[in-house]
Amino acid sequence: MEELAMRFEKSEHPFLWMLHMDIARGMPTTLLEGFKERTKDHGVIVKWAPQVKFLSHPSVGGFLSHCGWNSRLESMSLGIPMLGWPYYANQFLDCRFCKDVWKIGIDLEGVDIDENIVIKREEIEKGALRLMEGPQAEEI
Repeated sequence: MEELAMRFEKSEHPFLWMLHMDIARGMPTTLLEGFKERTKDHGVIVKWAPQVKFLSHPSVGGFLSHCGWNSRLESMSLGIPMLGWPYYANQFLDCRFCKDVWKIGIDLEGVDIDENIVIKREEIEKGALRLMEGPQAEEI
């Protein structure tokens, strides 16, 4: 969570982060001291958002997703490319299908190899740039 937060902060790109409390369980109540204040001009953190509504917005260029069934279907139906970051169970296989079979997204390096891998902020940045600007961006 900290690596993702630091990436959002450093990028200064607009973001909407829907952070489920069950995912944050066990995390400190404050994500990072002062994070919300430092990102208030370009980011919003919410507990829940109408995903289809925000994915439908014309300013959305990509979607960092755990590749769950609903997220995948909504992203596919709206033509929004995904940066896959699977969390558990079949999400790893689904992420691989999004990348290799359906060609509607990419994944973070190594996420399908080890479910306990810690993804560093540099990898998140590389993945986001590959999704939005890389040579495959036109194909996705």
